[in-house]
Amino acid sequence: MRGRRESGKRWHTEIDRDIAVRMVQEGAAGILHPRLIHKLYTKSDFRLLILQRDNYVCHYCGRFGDTIDHVFPKSKGGLSTPDNCVCACSACNLKKADTLPDYL
Repeated sequence: MRGRRESGKRWHTEIDRDIAVRMVQEGAAGILHPRLIHKLYTKSDFRLLILQRDNYVCHYCGRFGDTIDHVFPKSKGGLSTPDNCVCACSACNLKKADTLPDYL
């Protein structure tokens, strides 16, 4: 996988094939060729994408949200992809922590 840092510098890293497949399927990376994917978002662009997509409304309580929550927690194998991230208010994000939501 490769991408660019906020500073514009290029980077690359090797990741497990299953993770690469999930990243492409969940819209966080694109395929450049069969052995190389490219991350589609910088961290700040990704954060803004999620907040704007969800209209700054907390996914859990409906109030104003300004943080990003991983529905399936990163500590349990969740990825930072548009399908797995939602806007959350600070209180709900802290309350949920690394637990799974009831509907999963």
